[in-house]
Amino acid sequence: MWNLFSGFIVPQTKMPVWWRWYYWACPVAWTLYGLAASQYGDVKTTLETGHTVEGFLRVYFGFRLDFLNTVAIVVVGWMDISLCIFLCCFN
Repeated sequence: MWNLFSGFIVPQTKMPVWWRWYYWACPVAWTLYGLAASQYGDVKTTLETGHTVEGFLRVYFGFRLDFLNTVAIVVVGWMDISLCIFLCCFN
C-alpha cells in the first residue's frame, strides 16, 4: 500500500487531490524524495525531451533540491516515531 501511493508508482503531481494527504504521511515517499533529490537534484544534463534532469524532477515528480533539509528532518522524525512505537510494544 505504501509503494502504491508513495510517488514511486504514481508521482505526487499525477495523484488525485484526495490522495495527496497520504503521500505526505508516507515514510517511503519521504525516503524516495530524499534519495532522488539528493542524487539527481543538481544534474544539469539535458534529456531528449529538452528538460534538464533537475527540471524533470521538479516538473514530473515535484522534487526540489532546496527542500532536502526538511526531508531529512521528516525521515529522522519517522525513524524516531517508529523507535518509540517499537519500544512501547516491548514494555
